[in-house]
This record gives sequence, C-alpha cells and structure tokens, in this order.
Amino acid sequence: MKKICVINPNTSSLMTSNIDKIAKSVASNNTKIFSINPKFGPESIEGYYDEAFCIPGIISEIKDNPEYDAYIIACFDDTGLDACRTITEKPVFGIGEASYHAANMLGGHFSVITTLKRSIPALKKNLKNYGLYDNCVSLSSVDIPVLELESNLNLTEQKIEEKIKEVLDNSDTEIFVLGCAGMADFAAKMQKKHNIPVIEGISVAVKFAESFVDLNLKTSSRNSFAMPRSKKFTGIFKNFEV
Repeated sequence: MKKICVINPNTSSLMTSNIDKIAKSVASNNTKIFSINPKFGPESIEGYYDEAFCIPGIISEIKDNPEYDAYIIACFDDTGLDACRTITEKPVFGIGEASYHAANMLGGHFSVITTLKRSIPALKKNLKNYGLYDNCVSLSSVDIPVLELESNLNLTEQKIEEKIKEVLDNSDTEIFVLGCAGMADFAAKMQKKHNIPVIEGISVAVKFAESFVDLNLKTSSRNSFAMPRSKKFTGIFKNFEV
C-alpha cells in the first residue's frame, strides 16, 4: 500500500476537503491518500507575503507525518517546495511543477489560467526556473480570490470559460493548465467542452507520486536538497531546529 500525504498549504479546511476528494478520485486502489492543512498560517495564498508565512506550516506537517511515501504541496505557486525537499528523502511534488511538465509532454505550447493577476509574476518565475517559460504562451487570471472560487461556482465556471475562449482566439495554445487547486473541479468539464487537454495539478501530482514510489525514486541529498546544517534557531522558530 502506497501512502501519499497531500498538504493544502493554507488553513482552509473546506479547500482541504475538496483537494482530498479530487486526490482520492484518481488514486489507485492500493494508494492511501491523507490530506491535511497546517494548523497555523494564512487562510489563502495570494502573493509573496502569504507564501512566506505558510512555509513553516508546510514543513511542520511533513515533520509531523514522516510515515508517508511521498508528499504533495497543493498550491499552484509550489510554495516551499525546495525547502521541503531538504527535510525528507521522500519525493515531494508541487502541483504547479507537475502541471507544467505534464502540459509540456502533451503539446508544444500551453496556457495557464490562475486566480488573481498578482499571482502571475510568481508563476512566471517558476516557469523560468523549470525551463518551461518559452513554452507557455499565455498567463492570465479570472480575477477571483482563492476562497471565492467555490462560493459562486457558476461565476467561476463562466470566468474560466470566457478566459479559455479568449486565449484560444488569441494564441496557438494546445493545452490549458488551471492554476489553482480551487479550480480543479472544472478541468474535466472544460476539456470535454473545448476538446483540448485541460490539466489540474492535484490529479497529475498524485499519479506522478504513485509512479515515483513504485520506482523507488528518492530525492537526492547530494547538493541542492541536502539536509539543513544543524544550527541554533531562536524565538518562535525554535522548534524548526534540525
């Protein structure tokens, strides 16, 4: 039995519940999914400030749940991904990185639709870091805050639909990536409606995680993701000493 821990980096239990539902819907019969969110931190992640304050919570969940075979960070910004890879040899996946690589394997050009405009610069940085920026022909937003995506499903669907049509009319995109865990429920419907691949990162990350566990692949600790050197941490970060 494979055991995969899916971490929603924000503190919204409603979003965690939805992430859990999606992850379990695609997991194999011999995979156990455990979805959780930090006990402290921001209720949503919408920019660099929020990202900084949710990383300690993500790290805490990995340290408190060492029995899992792989971990998934269910934030499209891949918040804290590199830091998390230094504290466990188990593979750690970000739903953004997983989505980009999946899209790149399905066509030449892809487009990303995210929540707010303020999230786009962070996604650009990640795409450049992953070497896939040139393959992304469009980064756009529906201008709906993360926690409001599920409060008015009809409006969210309408905004995603309008953005897909706009991007198709103005670019040579071949694949769409929905850039927020809160958008995951709309991927299959949009794919069927427009007859074009539409990726959401939770499902892709779960299948990547299962494959890596099956192949017994671990994170290399040789240089980039070496365990942190032991040193003194003070104040509220005392518990993060390694």
